[in-house]
Amino acid sequence: RLLVTSLVLPALALADNNPTSSVDQLSEPFVDQITGLPMERFVDPWTSFAFAFALPEAQQPASLIGQLSLPLVDGQGWGFFGLGDDSNKNAVLAVWPDGQGGVTASFRQSSHINRPPVVKTDFQVRPLPDGIFVNETLLTYTFLCENCLDVNLERDDETGDAVMAWGLSGKRPRGRATDNAARLGSRERGFGLFTARLGEAKTTDFDAVAATALDAVPAVARVQTELRRAIEDDVANNTSGDETDGVNGNSDNDANSD
Repeated sequence: RLLVTSLVLPALALADNNPTSSVDQLSEPFVDQITGLPMERFVDPWTSFAFAFALPEAQQPASLIGQLSLPLVDGQGWGFFGLGDDSNKNAVLAVWPDGQGGVTASFRQSSHINRPPVVKTDFQVRPLPDGIFVNETLLTYTFLCENCLDVNLERDDETGDAVMAWGLSGKRPRGRATDNAARLGSRERGFGLFTARLGEAKTTDFDAVAATALDAVPAVARVQTELRRAIEDDVANNTSGDETDGVNGNSDNDANSD
């Protein structure tokens, strides 16, 4: 039976252009009720967005077990956690309800963060058994993310901590909910940074839980480009002033025509 941590939702916080969290906010110890795994977790106090994570005991771990918890609005919304700060060299994992009781997951590039484009990475996401829960007010997605902690994740030399990003929207993606290339809008409910205490998240139980992970989420069929090339393209686009939607290459005017 699935046990889900209850999140008390405060009044809806509109982020506008102001982050609702900062690097001063640290992840804290947390025990996941689904797996029993000791983790570290960040919770945004304004929106109740939460991201928990656990790492293996390796010196330089490459993978993590994560759990995204998103408050939904009438069953709709999407959110992400970022593998680094808000700079455009990083990837984010976005999730949203698929309309069939499950969750759609998709890697995006953190450039054009209010419309993050699909990006090809070497990462793989594998959901954990009983780790997916969706109703009208809450989405929980527990997963193994393989090879997510790459060299682009900058760690503090002394503590091993790393800055991560997050974002939240109360609106459904544009397109079919089951399409992992669906176009995402703005993160109008909240966004910001936090400090992930990666060293404190290491646990001897990691391998046993990771071994139960299900098949990997299929790769996105319509990919803009690979991550490194996407960064170069983004710089070129910003220089020329030609901004696209990052998924189908449509201009803003074209994207709003349907």
